This record gives sequence, C-alpha cells and structure tokens, in this order.
Amino acid sequence: MTAVEEIAKSTIPMHLAENFCFNMAKEMSGFSLWEKLHAIYEKKSSSSKLTLIGQLFKMKMKEFEQATSHINTFSRVLAEFSLQGLNFEEEIKALALLSSLSTS
Repeated sequence: MTAVEEIAKSTIPMHLAENFCFNMAKEMSGFSLWEKLHAIYEKKSSSSKLTLIGQLFKMKMKEFEQATSHINTFSRVLAEFSLQGLNFEEEIKALALLSSLSTS
C-alpha cells in the first residue's frame, strides 16, 4: 500500500460514523473504501436530484458574503447536478445565478 493510500485509509474513517468504520474500514484499502462509500452515497436517486434542485433554486447570497464565495458554492451545486446526470442550458444556469444574488 502506498503512502497516499495509507493517508486515505486513516483519514476517511475519521469522518464516518463509528459503527460504519468499524465494520468496513478494517480490511479495506483506501481506494476500495472510497469506492464503497461512493456506491452507497452517490446514488442517482430522485430524492437526491430533488434535494439538489431545492439547493439550487433556493440559494440566496448572504448580505455580506463575497461574490466569489457564492459563485463557488453555486458552481459546486451545478457540478453535483452533472454527477447526477442532470445538465441545464447555459441560459437557465445564468438565470438561476442572477436570481440567487443579493439585491445590493
């Protein structure tokens, strides 16, 4: 196992529920643990798509938030849409971004 895999294997379990780590992380490599987590949590379900749509269209820039921070968050949500197999036309993305900006 490479040093990077060792780091991954020791870091991933720190962010998981205790019972999940104990049962899975013992005999798995860092890569196989990541693949298992991906299979469990990155399902292309209707509920995850609905959650993303809610995040995107309810997103509002906070009063004193930096524009770059807001745009980065917006871009992250759009990237999650792509992972779910959903893509919007550029005009829809632009309109959603504009509607999420603060009036000031």
